[in-house]
Amino acid sequence: WKKFIVPIILLTHFSFVAQYMFVSDNPSPITIIPFLAMSCHVFLFIGTLCGDIGTFIFIPFTMKISITYQKFKLNFVPICAIILTVWSYVNTVLPPQHSTVHVPISGLDPKFEKMHIMHLSDIHVGPTTGKVFVDWLVNEVNTHNPDMVFITGDLVDSSVKNLKNAVWNLKNLKSKYGTFYVTGWYILYTL
Repeated sequence: WKKFIVPIILLTHFSFVAQYMFVSDNPSPITIIPFLAMSCHVFLFIGTLCGDIGTFIFIPFTMKISITYQKFKLNFVPICAIILTVWSYVNTVLPPQHSTVHVPISGLDPKFEKMHIMHLSDIHVGPTTGKVFVDWLVNEVNTHNPDMVFITGDLVDSSVKNLKNAVWNLKNLKSKYGTFYVTGWYILYTL
């Protein structure tokens, strides 16, 4: 596993550089691979931590850590990290799910009862999603003819200067009463 984990750690450290120096309108392997490595690194850490906590919980009962358990943990954690990283990336590149939620509000003026609001949250345009995704998203929202569109959370994962063209099509969102944006905390370091 050392031949696997060492490149993961090195690529994880490159993700910060990739995020600011190589991000453009659409993702490329030079930005995607370091972020996949970072995801795997996080899952390796969480898996190792959980395994160690499990070890400390069971030590008082067994008074020893079996070699079989150590080998199991040594193989299980990296395999789970790889599976979770692949699952996470697949969910990143698949179209987001659209769900309808009816929100009953007592005393609401009846003319607003059938209001259709689209809420887009945490788009994270940058190393893993780009202009192609934003263009698709705008077309998808516009097909639903919403009364209002709310964009909340982190819009970009890199310098706004690098991603201006990638998010530019958001201006084409169509809604009866307007599109509103509330920033996430990432915006603080992307300006």
